[in-house]
Amino acid sequence: ERSLRIGAQPVTVSLTKSFELLVYLALRGPSTREAIIDALWDGSREARHQEYFKVAVRRLRAQMSVSDAVDFNPVPLGERYALSERFQLTLDADVLEQPDAPDAQERALKGLQGAFMEDVESEWVVEQRNHFAMLREAAWLHWGLSLRSTAPERALCIFGRGVKDHPISEELLLNLIELHCELGQPLAAVMAFTRFKNTLRTDFGLEPDTALLKRLTRVGFPVLADSLMIPRAHGYFEI
Repeated sequence: ERSLRIGAQPVTVSLTKSFELLVYLALRGPSTREAIIDALWDGSREARHQEYFKVAVRRLRAQMSVSDAVDFNPVPLGERYALSERFQLTLDADVLEQPDAPDAQERALKGLQGAFMEDVESEWVVEQRNHFAMLREAAWLHWGLSLRSTAPERALCIFGRGVKDHPISEELLLNLIELHCELGQPLAAVMAFTRFKNTLRTDFGLEPDTALLKRLTRVGFPVLADSLMIPRAHGYFEI
């Protein structure tokens, strides 16, 4: 959803490049026209992109000015383009960089759905998307570990949600499987590993590496190099 709140009022930014410009200025701060065009159009110097940039700026200014609270230029141009200093910016993703604020991280993880600007493929967006994905993975891990000894069932749920959000995260998987094993849930551990293995095969054409398999055995999960040993009443069987 390409929207923001100015005060309590939701504001929609309909033009994709206008919204990308908004996010770029919010994350990167004041920037020259050349730097913005370079980022939003991957280094293009075509005249049409320079004209499109002007349209994006005008549209962003107009749509932000719809808010009753904005009686000033929301995107002024001094030496550089910037969001007005009269705004007090709050970004949902900022809290992911605050590991000592677990309650705020929990709210952020619940509120931030999907990948960062997943319909935009500018190079800077892809880099930022990967960065936020790493922060989200770390936040799920930190949250689960903070509850593991005192509330293992809740930690199990958090690790499971983290794995769903990051299906090839080895650290989240290891904690999920280890906790399943500790709680006497071997079948659930097997299912978690199977989903992980299938995702690697289907999406990336890869197999779990030997180092991961060794780490799994150390947390009490019996695996072989090319198969999985499932506990049963009289020994193990392979899948």
